[in-house]
Amino acid sequence: MSGEDVRRLRRDLRQLLRLLGVLDREEARCCGVSLAQCHALLEVAGSPGLSLSELAERLLLDRSTVSRLVDGLVNDGLLVREASPEDRRYVTLSLSRQGEALVGGVERNMDEWLGSALRTLAEAERQKVFSGLELLAASLENAASRECR
Repeated sequence: MSGEDVRRLRRDLRQLLRLLGVLDREEARCCGVSLAQCHALLEVAGSPGLSLSELAERLLLDRSTVSRLVDGLVNDGLLVREASPEDRRYVTLSLSRQGEALVGGVERNMDEWLGSALRTLAEAERQKVFSGLELLAASLENAASRECR
């Protein structure tokens, strides 16, 4: 692997992140929440009953930051925080009805935007995109886990 390959990957990832970031910011802004709040809501929507620690791990943020984030979402009526009946220290998170409606709108808009992008590709190209992204994600995760040791 050459240094040119690494620079090309970095350049292409920056462009992809900028494009996705613009969309994320616009989507979050139109829904009246911050980008971080939007990501938290989407994670909870995908895994109802998620704990605060699990959410922090998924968002790659520290627990205190996620706690403040969740406090705001609970106060805004978008998330419900419930203590476990077995262990009152263990708190689970789920979407409120208002949170479900907001997430539904975000997901519909994202599906529409990404669907229109995917429709420009032939089936074989779409499969290459999916395979490439899966390989890249696994490789980055592997590299990150080696770094943490």
